[in-house]
Amino acid sequence: MDTFERSRVFAALYRLGGGFVEIAAEPGMGKSRIIVDVDRAAREMGLPVRCLRFNPAKQAFRVARVLSRADSANQLWAAATGCAAVPEEAPAGGPSSGGKRVLLIDDAHYADQHTLDLLEGLADEQDDPRDGDVLVVLTHRPRQSPRQLRTLLALGVENEKVERIELPPFTLAQAADLVGLSSDDDWLDTLHRESAGVPLYLLALAYTYLARSTTEPDPFGAQIPRQVAALISGELATLGPAEATLLRAGAVLGDRFELDAATDVAGLAHDEALASVTELVRRDVLRETERQTVFAFRHRLLRQVVYVDLDVDARAQVHRAALEVLEEQDAGVVQRAVHLERLAHRRRPEDVQVLVAAARELMAGEPDTAARFLEAALRGRNQPARRGELILLLAKALAGTRPAEARDVLVPLLGERAGTTVATRAQAVALCATLDALSGRATEADGMIASELAELPEDPPAAVAELLLARGLIALTFGHSVAAADVDTAFRLARRHGSGASLAVALVLRAYRGAVECTGADAEGVADHTLYDPPAAALDRTADADPGALVLLGWSELLVSRPGPAERHLRRAAAVVDSRGPRPLAPLVNICLSVLLQRRGMYAEGSEAAATAHRIAVELDAAPLAEIAKALELQCGAHQEGGTAVGAISTLPMGRGWLGVNAATFLASAGELDSDLRRSVALIIHNGGGRDLPDLPAILRPRCYEVLTLEALVHNEPHSVAEDWADRAHQAAAALDLACQRAYALLARAHLTRAQGDPEAAAELYRRAGGLFGSAAMIGAQARAFSHAAECAREAGQVDYARSLLVLAKAMARQCGAGKVYLRLDAQLRDLDAPSADEETAGETTLGALTDREREIAGIAGQGKRTKEIAAQLSLSPRTVDVHLGRIYRKLNIESRAELARIVAEAS
Repeated sequence: MDTFERSRVFAALYRLGGGFVEIAAEPGMGKSRIIVDVDRAAREMGLPVRCLRFNPAKQAFRVARVLSRADSANQLWAAATGCAAVPEEAPAGGPSSGGKRVLLIDDAHYADQHTLDLLEGLADEQDDPRDGDVLVVLTHRPRQSPRQLRTLLALGVENEKVERIELPPFTLAQAADLVGLSSDDDWLDTLHRESAGVPLYLLALAYTYLARSTTEPDPFGAQIPRQVAALISGELATLGPAEATLLRAGAVLGDRFELDAATDVAGLAHDEALASVTELVRRDVLRETERQTVFAFRHRLLRQVVYVDLDVDARAQVHRAALEVLEEQDAGVVQRAVHLERLAHRRRPEDVQVLVAAARELMAGEPDTAARFLEAALRGRNQPARRGELILLLAKALAGTRPAEARDVLVPLLGERAGTTVATRAQAVALCATLDALSGRATEADGMIASELAELPEDPPAAVAELLLARGLIALTFGHSVAAADVDTAFRLARRHGSGASLAVALVLRAYRGAVECTGADAEGVADHTLYDPPAAALDRTADADPGALVLLGWSELLVSRPGPAERHLRRAAAVVDSRGPRPLAPLVNICLSVLLQRRGMYAEGSEAAATAHRIAVELDAAPLAEIAKALELQCGAHQEGGTAVGAISTLPMGRGWLGVNAATFLASAGELDSDLRRSVALIIHNGGGRDLPDLPAILRPRCYEVLTLEALVHNEPHSVAEDWADRAHQAAAALDLACQRAYALLARAHLTRAQGDPEAAAELYRRAGGLFGSAAMIGAQARAFSHAAECAREAGQVDYARSLLVLAKAMARQCGAGKVYLRLDAQLRDLDAPSADEETAGETTLGALTDREREIAGIAGQGKRTKEIAAQLSLSPRTVDVHLGRIYRKLNIESRAELARIVAEAS
């Protein structure tokens, strides 16, 4: 109860005189607890206290009207004391109290007629009960209270004879305190919503949520705390036989049920059922809904208590009756499966069909319920082939929420070839390998598929295409190619079976291999539309295209700079996985989509996709993908205003494979804002297998070599090192002849040219790179290139050219939501337009050889400030500051900041 409501109750207790205090609330709000607290407080004050407690089983302490002159207060006091009458000589003030008495009436909605009459008389005996000597604190449930009680209390409130206190539902903060959860806990919103803020339900639901092992609660098997179950059972103990029978039927049918269906299941006559439901509504066990023929339990916990209280035999009888009614009504398979799952007899073939059909229907949206139905189907006697199919379906249902259990289910099936069809076994191996790959066991996963392919018969079924597709997805996840033999096998399957799905898999695998295996020998095929248009057409005209094929094709198109088709296929894959699964594919799909969106400069959407990937990967215990997804999410944020510092990103492990390398290159883009590139270089060299990057596909090398070039220059390595990286970038890009790869090679050469002291030539290289990025729809990279070009143009004295480049880059940064880049560009533009200070003459100081900007940076650096501090003060990037410092050191022929500080001090 809120402190405000509690203070009002105790204020009435502490003041002199009597009066009425009405405490009205829903069941479970803690009314009886208030009575206990007031009782204790009154006794501590030395006041006489009596309590009348009502319940359905014992409606009243019936009070005999013995003395006509005895007032209502004394008769109620006698009832609470247990006396049959009040002695004639009893003082008006009560037994030896000499004044105020406290009468507590708990659950007055169950009070008998005579008690109600006495309460009415007590309210009428004095114009203002507060002048009397009896304080009545009364609790009740308004929905269940008889009309007489509601009326006298309403009139009392109107006439200021009754102080009404209504207990409100708990707020979210109060709920958090009650159940011991933090205010941002994911469970809290669910608990608060389902409990409607009622404390008793909050505690009970918190218990059931902690006790259950799945995300989908069994509607019949909730583990309700014993105390709560006892309280609810006690409330229902006095129901008549017809009411109890109807209530049990309703509990089996659902939280809401049609009265006619419950009547048929209960076997009641229509009039009898109507009278029973009327009484149940009056008792607030059931509530009316927006449909006159549909009734709902007051809360689902009450329904579950009714169900659990049924013994096993009675429960089976009600389920059987419910099933017969639903079959007569030709109800859906899910409705029937709910009851088939609960029936003890096992099981007709048609029952298994219903359970399996219901499981398929719920597989995407409610996988845990689907798993329960399949487990029920497996408890029957099945043929071996049918049993293998059911085990596979069960594993698919479990894979979306409990991957370890799914794998445990599959292992026995994979250990027994006899009795399992080749198609079922191929799908089971594909799923098991996928689950292994999620947990980082790529080698084991690939080996499992290779072994299965080696054991295939000469005429394998079309379902083997799923095995090949799973192998391709594992290759994508961990940066491998697919074997030419797998592509050939896929095409043989497609020709043999004439299956559109098999043909699409074959075309996608060929496209993926073409994108990954591109070398100088097949350079013409890298962006050849004949590799990518056929699979795109095959998938685009298929309404139920496999999301695995969509993501494999989308990634291939992304690698070869076909951003439009790549985005279309990756977004479609994400939508399919979200609507119908399979959920284990969701992290990979969203990671690929995030990479694409980042390349296109769509940082906000890229962050959202990465966050989705991270959340699901954590739920599936897919640590390698979770690490990459988190890195991508933070990297998107690093480009946005107020985004996460790159230092936080650089602490993340990002695994092996090219998804990790992509994460590293994006880290470099973000790190360029904060001069933090060493982590990216370490990841690239490690995952690439050395300086030649032999473990990376050729298509990723130009971007990686550009990062390596930049890092060498930023950290003042010899120019020969940077030149070697830039040459490698050029050679790798020349072998591919793709716009974005040539752009990265130009960036590497521009970084080197700028460091060598030719800003005019560097500006042109940066501008050309930006143009190539634009042709590949990579707006973020284009803005970055133009920003560098503007800095070089300014250094070369081309102020107007620099201004136009900055305006263009600023517009691009705004378009892609790169807030941090936008602010930096805006500051540079304002700085460019500001009047420069008078240049010092060359002979006045050693610093005379420096430009205005270089003198400015030298002066700040001479004060001992670090690169990041200088960049922040001048609204420059740390990389730009480092480049200026490198030129300052060369012009002044010094090697350290200590020497620079000395020169600055002397000049001052």
